[in-house]
Amino acid sequence: MKKILAILTSVMMMLTITAINVNAAQRPKGIIYYRVELMKTSTLAPGTYFLSDKDTYEDLNYVSFVFPTDISDACVMVTGPLDTGSYFGKNKDTPVYNIDGFPVNVIQKDQQFDNCKYGHIFAPSTEVDANSVQKWRYFCYLGGAKDKGPYYLYSVQTANYNTTNLKAVQNKDFSNVTGVTTVDVADITISIELTAKDGTQFTNGDAKFTIDPTDNTVDFDNGDNIITLLFDGEGGKYVVRYDVKNNVFLPDPVDPEPTSLSPNTGMSTPIWIITLGVLALGTCGVLEVKKRRQD
Repeated sequence: MKKILAILTSVMMMLTITAINVNAAQRPKGIIYYRVELMKTSTLAPGTYFLSDKDTYEDLNYVSFVFPTDISDACVMVTGPLDTGSYFGKNKDTPVYNIDGFPVNVIQKDQQFDNCKYGHIFAPSTEVDANSVQKWRYFCYLGGAKDKGPYYLYSVQTANYNTTNLKAVQNKDFSNVTGVTTVDVADITISIELTAKDGTQFTNGDAKFTIDPTDNTVDFDNGDNIITLLFDGEGGKYVVRYDVKNNVFLPDPVDPEPTSLSPNTGMSTPIWIITLGVLALGTCGVLEVKKRRQD
């Protein structure tokens, strides 16, 4: 035991902790995608974009509750400012391009992309179409996907919603049901009413959802009024609890605040988290598309 304690003490003395954030897993959020806009310049801010070989998808009235996969060859997230880089093809000694590029995480891809999740997109000065629209190319970090493109680049705006933005109309009379009763998607119509930060207003009277097959029944006689609804969301399925008897949505759970570990604030999380080096990784799912227009 003394040897173990000595080893742990040595390890801890070697660790230089400036600031470590231990974040609770972020719960998926409800999300609306809207305003698809063709990027005509080579300047990008961090955010979500998608690449397409077509320039005909701009739709400023676009609204969807799932990501528009049918109009993109790849969805990427720009994660930082321009990097200086060289991009190599089959000849590893001679770069194809010496050009600044934006670092990206690849969220979804078509067959032209390999399994690398990280890379750069960049805008060669020679890749400008007849309408003066800039085109882009992609290289992955590990060299599997090389010189893909040219692509047109689109931005898409997003807005998050929660249960306060949901309204339900019941298409079935539940007032007289007895015993265990299964609730179907057709029994409920859900609308989403939301004003985005830029002032854009959304009213959708037929939001798409499914019902969790493990929690799709009610038994009012025994106090079971709740079912679980699943929406396509940001970071996975957005889970919503719905009280069928009272026709209300339960508030979203509140995630705990991140725990900060710092030599100035003390250690408020067990030391084994640091010693083992546990890392939480986020993922982005591929979602099917449903196109809608703003009301």
